[in-house]
Amino acid sequence: MSLRTTTAGLFLVLATIPGCDRKPVRTTTSVDTAGIRAQVDSVMRNHFAAFQRGDVDGWSRILADDVFFTAADPANVFDNRDSVIARMRQDLGQVAQSGITLAIRPVSSRIWLTADGLTSGATYELDYSATYQTQTFNYRLRSSYLLERDTTGWKVLAAQYSRPVAYDSLFMNLVRHLVPGAAPIGGQVSSAVGEVVQRFRADVRDIRMADIAPGAVVVTPGSVASGSDAKQELANWLGPVGNATEPGNGLRGGLNRAGTVGWAATNLYVPVFAGPESAIAPMRAFFVYRLSGNRWELAQGSLSVGLKER
Repeated sequence: MSLRTTTAGLFLVLATIPGCDRKPVRTTTSVDTAGIRAQVDSVMRNHFAAFQRGDVDGWSRILADDVFFTAADPANVFDNRDSVIARMRQDLGQVAQSGITLAIRPVSSRIWLTADGLTSGATYELDYSATYQTQTFNYRLRSSYLLERDTTGWKVLAAQYSRPVAYDSLFMNLVRHLVPGAAPIGGQVSSAVGEVVQRFRADVRDIRMADIAPGAVVVTPGSVASGSDAKQELANWLGPVGNATEPGNGLRGGLNRAGTVGWAATNLYVPVFAGPESAIAPMRAFFVYRLSGNRWELAQGSLSVGLKER
């Protein structure tokens, strides 16, 4: 069997659409920012550790029932928690039966909170390896999570995983047909998310006009950038006005309970250039926004492109 093929499905991107049955938490006037950040970090590290040991129940504990889930290689799309768990049991079961050993280690993290401490964004870079007998494959993964706390704990509302690839390397992979197309994500977005979707589409069209939240963190195929560098990093990939276009095969989005944080995700076609030549890269964009006054500011973003295993 191919170790690369077996592990390819384990590069995970999950995005959950908030359900309406979660119980709200009473807010307080004093928020222990450092303590809550540490709590979110602990939840995330337990999540990664469960994946490493093949504990599907532990790994999926923080996922909502109505999960939207895809991979960093976005060939497969799942729209509920049960289907995600079924696929994870299948993939991790094959890993265990084949004697493959997995290791995943967080190497950096950036966590932000809303003022009430009930919604959080977490961006992690991860070192991931899969070992079969004497053969080991090493990968760098990047994950962008949006979480909300209720009476049962932290729940993932949306997230995206990606793998890094340099701009010139991506062009060569496109020429060699090593970049798979992104599967349609389908879905219908409620009117309540309309303002977020409108802002999202405007930013994809011209990211230079985006309002960037303080401490924003973005992930692109090339880098992880924050603060004042976030907008320029996205612009490096999305290009000039109208460069990135939607293929029209679906869009997902949602809000936190307070209506102060929203997210949207869709597939994009993005031209990549090498001198006078160009190729079209299929990407998935996932942006998180925070409401500041009457403006939606970009707080977190991820552009993901798939790579075929060779």
